[in-house]
Amino acid sequence: MRDLQSRIFAVHCYPDARPGALDVIARFLALWTRHDDRLESEGGIGKERADLIRCALTGVLPEPPTSPDREIRAWWEIGQDLAKMASPNWCRRFGERYGAWQDAVRSEAQMVASWGRYPEVGIYSGIRNRAAGMGPWVELIEFALGRELPIGAFDVDHERVHELVGSVHLADNDLHGITMDAKANWPNLISSIAHHKGVGWVEASEEAARLHAGYLDQFHTVDRHLRSRSPEMAWWLDAVRHLMAGLVTGHQLSPRYSPVHRLDDGTTLRITVNWRI
Repeated sequence: MRDLQSRIFAVHCYPDARPGALDVIARFLALWTRHDDRLESEGGIGKERADLIRCALTGVLPEPPTSPDREIRAWWEIGQDLAKMASPNWCRRFGERYGAWQDAVRSEAQMVASWGRYPEVGIYSGIRNRAAGMGPWVELIEFALGRELPIGAFDVDHERVHELVGSVHLADNDLHGITMDAKANWPNLISSIAHHKGVGWVEASEEAARLHAGYLDQFHTVDRHLRSRSPEMAWWLDAVRHLMAGLVTGHQLSPRYSPVHRLDDGTTLRITVNWRI
């Protein structure tokens, strides 16, 4: 099921991927999903293992690390495939983004230990924005297309795009993950809103949808600014839009998530998408 989910997301998030890139991305996403599930069950990842995975993923190791953990070999193989199709600079950036995600997962584990299933909404959103892992997803745009941004593009506006993609994804992910997270007794934006604001699931979902729309409006503002200031980034911004739309489609189609939830009181909650050109 993980492989099917990864293929669904890869195809829809990177529709213009060059030959060969989509297969590498799908394998990476499948391994990442298994790794993420493992970290959630183990309560995070140790720094030594995290550093080894990050290093293996950059493709700089000529031989696979010696480790009894077979997953490390899989990370090394993905890193080698990435390095065959991308520059060393991109591989380094990608490894740093993935490493930052691993650090965020440790913070997420500490949040769950402190707050349980219902963290305060601001705390949850701040930590989950990073722990949801959109950094590597956005970096994969350049790998997919075989085209890299110039060094001068990596400024505060570029980082703001990363941040807003994370915020949009968080609301969308948690709306589609209500049932999955409830079964796992795992925190979710909607359950936190309902718990701390004293409202029902439907009202909390509507609030999350409003947040989603607000984040999208902010993204469009930054998008217009960047297109005006740096027209040479238009191809990347187009791909970011494809990524965001693909994530929504993936959540609608993936067997891991669901657009329909059956609540405890018997109410059926359906997540609908209003596409806007």
